[in-house]
Formats: sequence, C-alpha cells, structure tokens
Amino acid sequence: MKEKAAEILAISGSILFVSNALLNEAFAADASKTAAKGAAKAILKTPIKAPGTDPIDAYIKLVSPKIQQAWKAPEKTTAQKVIVSLSIEQSGKIKSVTIKEPSGDQAFDDATVASLSALGQLPPMPTSAKDGMTLNYTFNAGNRNQSTKTDNDSYIYAFSRKVNAAWHNPKVDKNCKVSIAITIDQSGKLVKAEVAKSSGIKIVDDAGLHAAKLAEPYPAIPASLGDKMTVTFTFEAGPTKDVVNKMKFNGVPLPQGDYQISSGGAQLRPLEVDTSVNRKLQEREAQLQERLFNLKKALNQQVSKYGAQSIQAAKAHHELANCAVELHDYKEAEENYKNALVIVEADASQVAELHSLLHDYGQMYVIIAKLKDAEALMSRALEIGKTANGIDAKKQRNVMEDYARLLYKLNRTAEADGIYKQLREPH
Repeated sequence: MKEKAAEILAISGSILFVSNALLNEAFAADASKTAAKGAAKAILKTPIKAPGTDPIDAYIKLVSPKIQQAWKAPEKTTAQKVIVSLSIEQSGKIKSVTIKEPSGDQAFDDATVASLSALGQLPPMPTSAKDGMTLNYTFNAGNRNQSTKTDNDSYIYAFSRKVNAAWHNPKVDKNCKVSIAITIDQSGKLVKAEVAKSSGIKIVDDAGLHAAKLAEPYPAIPASLGDKMTVTFTFEAGPTKDVVNKMKFNGVPLPQGDYQISSGGAQLRPLEVDTSVNRKLQEREAQLQERLFNLKKALNQQVSKYGAQSIQAAKAHHELANCAVELHDYKEAEENYKNALVIVEADASQVAELHSLLHDYGQMYVIIAKLKDAEALMSRALEIGKTANGIDAKKQRNVMEDYARLLYKLNRTAEADGIYKQLREPH
C-alpha cells in the first residue's frame, strides 16, 4: 500500500493546556505542507478551493484531538519526547504504530505505542486519500520528566509575568472575562493571539489581544515543551477587577502570583498580598508597557517615512529610551540612546536635542552606577549648555544640578561645590 506522510506539530500531553481547536489548526497547517503526492494529484484535478476546505486538512483536524486524547504514558520518566508514526488505512483503521524516533526510555515508548494502538479505528478518510496515510506525531514528556520540571516551572512563571504586566483593565461598568489564546514559536515570537472566549464587550476583548501583543517577545520555549505552544489566559475586567486573575495550566485556572506545579498538574497558592499600592504599581507598569509598545510603532513609522538616520528617527529613539528607563529596562534604553546619539552628533543643527540626549543618557548611567560613563556624557552636556545658543535655561540648570550630584558621588567635592555656587548666584 502506498502511504501518504504528514508531519504533525508537537503535542504536549501533560504540560500546557492547549485547546483542541488551536492544535487542530496547527496540525492541519503542517500536514498540508507534507501530504503525499497521490493526494496532491487528486486535489489538483479539482478547482482551487478556499483555504481550510481541503478534505485532507479537515480529516487531520478531526482525528488529531482523538489521537492526542488517547495518548497515555508513565507519570514519571527520563524521556523528553518521542516521535511516533501512525499508519492509517483509508477505512480509518490503524494499521500500525511504530516509533520513528525513540525517547531513550523504553517504558515510555512502549506505553505510547500501546495507548495509540488501542484506538484501533478512526473515522474513514476522504476519497482523495484512497491509499491511506502516515501521520507522524511528536509527544513531549513535559513535567513527567523531573529533570526538566524546574525549567518548565520557571518558564511558565516568566510567561505569566509577561502577560500580567501587559494587561490594562479597561473601564467598563460590569465585571466580565475574556479568554485569549496566545500561540508562540520556539524563539518566543508571537505567532497569533485570538479570542478563545469573548467577554461580549469589544473593548475588553481588544484589551486582551493588545496585552498578548504587548507582552512580546516571550521567553524562548524550553526543549521539553516542544517547538510551538498555545497558552490560554483569562483576563478579568470591570470595577473590581484590576489585574489579570487567571491563566490556564493543564486546564486549570491559575491566579496571579505564586504557584507550584506538580508532575500531574498545578497545585495552586493564592496571591498573598493584594494591596491598593500593588495594584497602582501594576497599573502604572501596564501603562508604561503600552506606551513603550506605541513608541516602538512610532519609531518604525519614522524610519519608514524619513529613514533610519533621520532626526525624526533619532528623536523617536530618544523618547523610547526614556520610557525604557522608567521600566528599568536599561539594555533597551542604552541601545536606543546609542542609536540616537550617532544620528544627532552628525547634525550640527541639533544642538538642543544633543544637549537633552546627553543629559538623559548620562542619568541612565547614574542609575545603574556606571559613574565614569555618566560623567563623560554629563560634562559634554554641561559644556554645550554654556556655549551654544538656543539651550533652554531651565534644562541647563537641571544639567548643572544633576552633574553636581554626580560629582559628589565621584568624590569631586570642590567641583560640585563650585557648580552649586553658580546655581545660587542671581541671574
């Protein structure tokens, strides 16, 4: 019998709650790329169909959840993953289940083969698959492997924190919930975000989608969790709902805050501290994250319109860097300050922008205790303010005050005292 082959996206049977509908879409997407030549020829004889109507794709969407649900393996194992080939006849009968790539744990492999073989019969295939097909599935051991458990726990916690920080509670009159399915690839790049269960209020649904996009980039997926995954978050909005309350893990909603994960699922601990001060801090961070997201969009627009070396792009880099400092993301800030400085230094007409940029850049280095780097930038700003035209007097005064404070930190007391003396003199 001539068989058709389709590579199916990784399934995590014990780590993450992934909706069947979303998995099916992923399975169909991969399967459509590698369907056998016989099926391809049969399809080409018919008129081109709209995306999603291919009978092979539809069949894979139908059987993949059944195969996923049938998979059973030991609760504890040394395995990370196993790749299995299912040979299926046109009638839907499972002809054979074989290990394509062993996990290294014989008991894990044997249990996988036995549980899938027990399925026996699947729904009949479409007529275009008259020779049957072979589907290759990757099953991940996930939290069953205790050697990877710590990495998985840390990953889910970091993932959750990213989305929590990005959520901003929209102002609505009643309490409601929206569930957002977030799909990412192995590198942490957002593949898609879509509403899994609507709140019934567009502004709330949009806020959930926006949080998913704002949280990108996500942490890279550990090898034990596969190459791609979907996590469903439930956001709660309304007068009494200030933060993200729930995330599904193994199908169980997680509250915001600390939790523990066992090999069989999630053991929850409620958030211990939830004061009004914490909520205000979280709201402020969410607002800054949203502002950072918008500033990155604005930077891309300026680069597209005026060019990467334009003054417009430099000013966008500067504003983005200042926002990153407020979020304590000093790596992001430093990169944008550097980009802005190269552009502004090359344009002699941008003295005021250079003065401001050097001051802000220097202040960031003060915050992270790189005092010598800060002094080099701040002293330049100070000299520009003394000699150049068009520098705002208030801004120059701020530079002098901040530079004097920096000099005290560097134990250059006499110089600092001299600057303060100048500041006290009448103008």
